[in-house]
Amino acid sequence: FELQKDYAFNFFLAENFGVEAKWKNAAVAWQRTRELTVKDEALFYTWINEGIVWTNDESFDNAITCLKEALRINPNSDRAKTLIEDAEQKRFASQ
Repeated sequence: FELQKDYAFNFFLAENFGVEAKWKNAAVAWQRTRELTVKDEALFYTWINEGIVWTNDESFDNAITCLKEALRINPNSDRAKTLIEDAEQKRFASQ
């Protein structure tokens, strides 16, 4: 789990190394991380990060789906709520 999580997280660091992140590959990495998850806290983390990845890819429907899954796990998460609002605003602006 930790190794896969580190790999998935590295996509967020790509620009620090002058590399363009391939967000679809990052989404797959978070999905694989989720397959290795046994705790709700870690499951929440994978959904949040996949949602961020899809937002970065401008795949807002996918982002919102993932972020709602995170919110289902932790209904009190302000972070998930804020990220959903952000993705919804970006989706609206892109139409």
